[in-house]
Amino acid sequence: MFKIRNFKLGFAEVFLAFLIAFVFLSTLFYFLTGMGNPPQVKLATSVKGRSIVLNVLEGELEPGEWEYLVFNVMTNPPVKWNLGTARLRPGENVLIAVNLSPGTYKVQIRHKLTGRIMLDERVTIR
Repeated sequence: MFKIRNFKLGFAEVFLAFLIAFVFLSTLFYFLTGMGNPPQVKLATSVKGRSIVLNVLEGELEPGEWEYLVFNVMTNPPVKWNLGTARLRPGENVLIAVNLSPGTYKVQIRHKLTGRIMLDERVTIR
């Protein structure tokens, strides 16, 4: 039992105070270090024949810093993300899916370090 001035604090009160301080400091650290912000990259998708191409408009990402999913919207999305092995620079066009059957596909690009989705688009293959 702790005694602060004329207040007696039991285990529950001390534990709750430490828990609140931990959550507050963790949240403060998260936002101050910028760990939750992906790099400023502008991306777009385009269709060439039966393939989906990722177009980089602005920003840069190194290989291994991004992941992607391409799946038909009529099916469940895959659980495992594909690792992006190309360097993303302005003007680059990266082929991310080939030989797709006609249908509507969802393309998602995720920043690997923060887990944030940077692109979420639907693409139609005719």
